[in-house]
Amino acid sequence: TTNIDTLLAAQHQEGSAELTNPTEAEMDKISFIFNNLSLMNLTPKTDDMKEVLKIDENLMHAKWLAQYLVMKRASIEPNFHALYSQFLVVLKSERLYDEVIKETYKNIGIL
Repeated sequence: TTNIDTLLAAQHQEGSAELTNPTEAEMDKISFIFNNLSLMNLTPKTDDMKEVLKIDENLMHAKWLAQYLVMKRASIEPNFHALYSQFLVVLKSERLYDEVIKETYKNIGIL
């Protein structure tokens, strides 16, 4: 099995799947944001993210985005770690940053 399969299996076993997902339209927008993210457009893309998800007002949004970023992006796209780190810096969401750290450590423990 791959690392992502291991993480997904662990997520389902511990009940993390109970996170409230954004709508399908929101998830499409989030995928589009990350698929088109670059150092040159960090600010507009973080603004786009703030329009799609209310990270600082909604803890579930922050938890979901942290899980998405760590499991679906950073774990399989190591060449983009610096970009994702800069994205968090520019986004300026302490809540999301804290959730990403928690998710990262949780996944390290699983692997």
